[in-house]
Amino acid sequence: MFEGGRNVALFLFKNILLIICLLIKCLLYLQSKTITKTKTMKTFEIIQTESYEKNEDRTYSNTDDAPCIRCGKAVKNEKYYVECVDGGLEALSTKEQADYDDGGYMGHFPIGSECKKHIPSEFIHKH
Repeated sequence: MFEGGRNVALFLFKNILLIICLLIKCLLYLQSKTITKTKTMKTFEIIQTESYEKNEDRTYSNTDDAPCIRCGKAVKNEKYYVECVDGGLEALSTKEQADYDDGGYMGHFPIGSECKKHIPSEFIHKH
């Protein structure tokens, strides 16, 4: 009878360990599949002109003005700018709030008065 009791105890112990291992495995799986709430922001991709690099080089070497983000020419009177996110030339809507801690946040860049005509007004900030 004593031998049977030890077998029952061993059987229960093994099953309890198995259940604990399965629970831990389930928790780890669920933790890896945690759904994070992400907000989709409205952006507009700025397409730079073919002469952007040439114009930008000329701007930096000849003036103290900042280059236009679209064409690279000097912006003498910075009245308009775009706020770029996603690590590139994605202009953020003026109706959106940027996440300044995001690694893809690029900041504000001036845009010339002619080039701003090629970008929807929703993405143009005014100084």
